Amino acid sequence: MSSTLHVFPEFIAQFLDLHPPSISAETPLSNIWDQFRAKMTEPPDSGSPRTSLHSGYLCVVEGDRCLGLITAEEAIAVLAQGDDPRSVPVSRLITPGQAVIAPDLLNHPPALYEAAQQHPFLLLLNEQQHCLGVLPSLALLKLSELAEVPLELGPLNPFEIALNHLPITVFRKDRQLRYTWIYKSFPGLDPQEILEHTNHDLFSAQDAIAWEAIERRVLEQQQGSRQEIALTLNDRFHYYDLTVEPLVDEFGSILGLVGTALEITRSYLNQQALTTLNEELETIVEERTAELQRSNAELLVSLSAARELNELKSRFITLTSHEFRTPLTTILGSAELLKHYGQNWKPEKRQRYLDRIHDTVDHMTRLLNDVLTVGQAEAGQLTFSPSLVNILELFESAIEQVLTKTYRDRRIQLSHDLHTREIYLDQTLVSQILSNLLSNALKYSAADSAIEVYLKTEENQILFQVRDHGIGIPEADQADLFTSFHRAKNAANIQGTGLGLSIVKNAVNLHGGQVTVESQEGSGSTFTVLLPLTQSLAYDDDSRD
Repeated sequence: MSSTLHVFPEFIAQFLDLHPPSISAETPLSNIWDQFRAKMTEPPDSGSPRTSLHSGYLCVVEGDRCLGLITAEEAIAVLAQGDDPRSVPVSRLITPGQAVIAPDLLNHPPALYEAAQQHPFLLLLNEQQHCLGVLPSLALLKLSELAEVPLELGPLNPFEIALNHLPITVFRKDRQLRYTWIYKSFPGLDPQEILEHTNHDLFSAQDAIAWEAIERRVLEQQQGSRQEIALTLNDRFHYYDLTVEPLVDEFGSILGLVGTALEITRSYLNQQALTTLNEELETIVEERTAELQRSNAELLVSLSAARELNELKSRFITLTSHEFRTPLTTILGSAELLKHYGQNWKPEKRQRYLDRIHDTVDHMTRLLNDVLTVGQAEAGQLTFSPSLVNILELFESAIEQVLTKTYRDRRIQLSHDLHTREIYLDQTLVSQILSNLLSNALKYSAADSAIEVYLKTEENQILFQVRDHGIGIPEADQADLFTSFHRAKNAANIQGTGLGLSIVKNAVNLHGGQVTVESQEGSGSTFTVLLPLTQSLAYDDDSRD
């Protein structure tokens, strides 16, 4: 077996066996058993230290490479199992790789001592796995150079066990904040490179400044601090729970600092992820809550609309059962009288009953037209078709029509301030507005009370008012005045459908205008209508009337 000359520490050289006995890996155990038995039974020879060193082990080789050691204890253990020593190759008994050490380990007494505690012999190999010698562990453990090592490498106390299993760095610094001692260095940093350096030599400027501010405050205030810090090491983010305490001597003088840095990166990132998740969940909850509130609001609107629709249907049923039944009864009664007695009546009396039937049918026709108009407006089917209209003729015609028959003895006073008479309006819609406002004014005022109509044109709009001195409108009813089938409480005994002002409102809206009312119960009402014009008026002073 070849060997290479090496220089070993003086306290080791006297025990190192540079020429251990060796055998082939395929040698049967029976061939070497007699050698072991003879060594274990012969009396000790104090004058031959090499004999005592050689006893109890053999070096197993394969060519120039050393495979390991075989000891007497291992051979006895195999034979105790009843195996035939002739069939057991020595390779089965090679000591595990932990008993192999490198030359550099000889300069580290603590590591050498730990290895000697675990194996009876230590096999010294170089990088080419060539045997440089064998060391007996019993002799190593008695060396004075290793006498103090057991105290440092003895059984660990619970505190040391906890530190070994925690991602914690313990350090000590002087007053200049230079590391003087460190246990478990930071990731990627050699402990020897950290000593005598400050954080500015090791970390980024931003991280070092933040950490130094904490330590300076501890030195100045002589009071410990605990807070979380962030470090970027090897381009990776780390988060630490940093505790720093002042280090003082027996006289109370500050010697430096002692601190611990417990890595909490995983828990910190988990907490950040949890916070982000909570924020996202809160956002989702807020959005869902807002959506639910919108849905509830829409549902309430829908329920309100449905309720109003039901009320509208109820009013319509009441209208049809009352407003239609009375005229139909009048028509039926007049027809029956004409049928049975008409031939005996004078022509004037027959004509009176025929006129009654005609007027009643005309009333029902207007009622149906009003219902149809309201239905079309609510369905969005009413159209706005402006054309050039003589506004004065339109108002005079509407007044004339409303004063026929029923109100032929009433008076309506028309006054105006017109810059021009020809303007663009929807004639049909404006006629409906006038007809309903004038009818209501006549219906809800005394027979000897005059109705006043005022008409005025401006460059971009037309204004007209209808004023009566009748029963007025109670304040409580004015909010729902333009709702279909709504009637004021003081009009219950006066015939009407509650559709007229709803038609007025729809017609005004189609023009893009507005209608307002000023009324006091018992003092009459004034309705004001403002309609924007589709084309500006050309002022003509000669057109004033």
